[in-house]
Amino acid sequence: MHQLLNQFDLKPGVTRARFDAAWKSFVDHLIAQNWAVSAGPVFTRQPESGYDTDEVRAHRLMAVISFRDQAQADAAWAAI
Repeated sequence: MHQLLNQFDLKPGVTRARFDAAWKSFVDHLIAQNWAVSAGPVFTRQPESGYDTDEVRAHRLMAVISFRDQAQADAAWAAI
């Protein structure tokens, strides 16, 4: 299984509730089109936890999309 880790921040003026609803619609569409197998919820990064060692990126939000294989991931990328 291939996975894509998305790291991001919301644009100014976009609420978390609004983004979460849009994320769910986006993921549902990917799955309906057979462009993804599943995706997790958006979660808040905890960089001060000690196990987050990424000192390069400071994004506060993350989500994972899972693909059956590289071909499916490539198809999703092309569609997006």
